[in-house]
Amino acid sequence: PEGGWGWVVCLGAFFIQFLMLGVQNSAGIIYTALVDRFHAHRGVTGETKNYTFFKAWVGSLATGMMFFLGPLTTSLCERFGCRVVGLAGASLCTMGLLLSSIVTSLPVLYFTYGIIWGAGTSLCYFPTIIVLSKYFKTRLSLVNGLVTAGSGVGTLCMGPILQLLFAHLGYAHAFMALAAFMVPVFVCSALFRPVRNVFCETGRPHETRKMFYWEIFKNKGYVVWIACLSIFMLGYFVPFVHLVRHAEDLGVQPTKSSLLIGYMSIASTLGRLVFGKISDSPCINRLHVYQFGFLVMAMCALFVTMVTDYAGLVAYSVIFGLFEGLYVVLIPVITSDIVGASKMSYALGGMFSVMAFPMMLGPPIAGWVYDITGEYSLAFYLCAATAFIPACLMCLIPYL
Repeated sequence: PEGGWGWVVCLGAFFIQFLMLGVQNSAGIIYTALVDRFHAHRGVTGETKNYTFFKAWVGSLATGMMFFLGPLTTSLCERFGCRVVGLAGASLCTMGLLLSSIVTSLPVLYFTYGIIWGAGTSLCYFPTIIVLSKYFKTRLSLVNGLVTAGSGVGTLCMGPILQLLFAHLGYAHAFMALAAFMVPVFVCSALFRPVRNVFCETGRPHETRKMFYWEIFKNKGYVVWIACLSIFMLGYFVPFVHLVRHAEDLGVQPTKSSLLIGYMSIASTLGRLVFGKISDSPCINRLHVYQFGFLVMAMCALFVTMVTDYAGLVAYSVIFGLFEGLYVVLIPVITSDIVGASKMSYALGGMFSVMAFPMMLGPPIAGWVYDITGEYSLAFYLCAATAFIPACLMCLIPYL
């Protein structure tokens, strides 16, 4: 505990998040490739109406599946171990990407990329969180920061890589190349060595854990916590999917627009490391820090609607990214504070399953708003509301 093989596990979890969430968070680039692949153009009239809505569903469905399967994945981790679940997930991801490379129909892509790839990422992602709680206790915030920094660095690196792949290899071969990227995921998942079963003082093995633990929803603080994060999820992925297109609408060159996600990722990585370290201090109220971060992200969403130049978009990306890092790194830690460390894996699974629905709806709704209005201002106003409301509701948690 608190070190040893745990640091090897931490490194493996870092690289899994690097690859998995690096691709997931580059949904805007994949969305652009889909527009070109299926010969659709964004617009508000004629045959192209609502194409933004339908294309945005591909990435949203994949992300939603990743979190919707949370209860199943976390239960499988408790039953079979994080190593087995991670290896199964890597297999599904590889299959989903290979099948997506030969797809010629958007509805089929919903299944191959949205369902199969999405399910695979769930089986890979949740073990990286759960396995940390098996090896670390007092340093949990720090190691969560280190591991989740993998998704920030991954988004920074995978964004340009995806652009190069789609530009130089084409749609089909780009997805084949992504399938090859799953090889390290197999290796890293194999590093999740199970912690040996221990015996209690009476000499009897610990009781077999339940597959699901529905009693956890009797915790009122936990229910409010889920409600807060679910509301926030309606707007959370909108910048990742639509910021690049919003910048292009303002006249920014595509190459410079794609860098905005990179700036966001750098700031997010820094935020995860800094806030992860700070939050381990007993003098810090993690929930209050979380509320402050949500308020800042709400103000950022209002700010970006008034921005007309590239410098302002960069400023938005950096500030939003910094506090997005805070949001990510403290999810499992505050969840553990609310329900207790022994129930954390069940709590995370149930929470992410509920969050999956608003997570899937957010980007398509933003695309639908764009199709109607021809701009993204209203979508970012909604993002501001979905950050401000949870910040206020979190005031209830300490009293429940």
